[in-house]
Amino acid sequence: MKKNGFIATSLIYSFFLVFIAIIATLLNNYIANKTILDRYNENAQENLNNDTFSVRFLVSGAEVGSSNNYSLRLTNLLFDAELSTIGTADSPWTKVGTFQTSFFSSTPKYLNVSSASANSYISTNIPTSENHKYYMGIKNRQIVDTPVEVSFITGCSISTTKTDSNWRYYSNICVPEVVDPAAKFIIGKSTYNYTNIAFREAMLLDLTASYGTGNEPNIEWLDENLEFFTGTMNYLVEQDIERGSSLKVSIIGGERLSINPTISCIGKNSNWVSNNATLKHDISTGKSESSLELKEISDDIVCTVRWQNG
Repeated sequence: MKKNGFIATSLIYSFFLVFIAIIATLLNNYIANKTILDRYNENAQENLNNDTFSVRFLVSGAEVGSSNNYSLRLTNLLFDAELSTIGTADSPWTKVGTFQTSFFSSTPKYLNVSSASANSYISTNIPTSENHKYYMGIKNRQIVDTPVEVSFITGCSISTTKTDSNWRYYSNICVPEVVDPAAKFIIGKSTYNYTNIAFREAMLLDLTASYGTGNEPNIEWLDENLEFFTGTMNYLVEQDIERGSSLKVSIIGGERLSINPTISCIGKNSNWVSNNATLKHDISTGKSESSLELKEISDDIVCTVRWQNG
């Protein structure tokens, strides 16, 4: 009996040790997982609290400014930057060689080059200023593996070679060393024949004229912050706006302007609704003085305001 009792006691003690080991392992795993989860929650909360956004304003015909910044006036030097008049009598663009095109006015608007022979292209004259920095950009879509060039001055070009159905943005900064009244902005030139390559939203900006010598932004900032526009726009970028906050800007025109401007404010990721944009307009002083307020900001937003003289 004593021997059997000793064996039974030993078994119970062994099971107890195993049970303690299992509990210790489970407890250790729980603590480790809880630590990881707590850190994850802290990081997630920190990221949520630190979410910041940018708002870009493009205003035609009026100045725009906030309590922190004032707008810069930028001009897209390309007449018909949407490429909608190619082949018409009043188009600023000239066809060189065999360059067959069609313009599609759907969303987005674009120019399709249905057929082009080698060294054919379209061009428009843009006089240059010595040592000014020019920013050029364009969107391209092509499914053929043919290098196609967009250029402004000698040695400054963009080569498009992607072979899928997605729109891609290409850009460059050009610095002409001399004044050239006959400089040309060229689109679509290639050393090969090609078919069905599309272009849209061409841009050419004189950065030095807008920002001043030595103050021109770099290409990375421009690619990230610029939105396509035509003509002359007053451009303002507000950055590091905290989630849920509001932003108010003032829009001031030099003369009496229409009381019904065209306004479009769009969240880039569809995380913000345009109903949270409110425009208050007053022309009682003989000048257009307006305030545009955006509330509950939760996305990167682009606001375009176009005013017509009234």
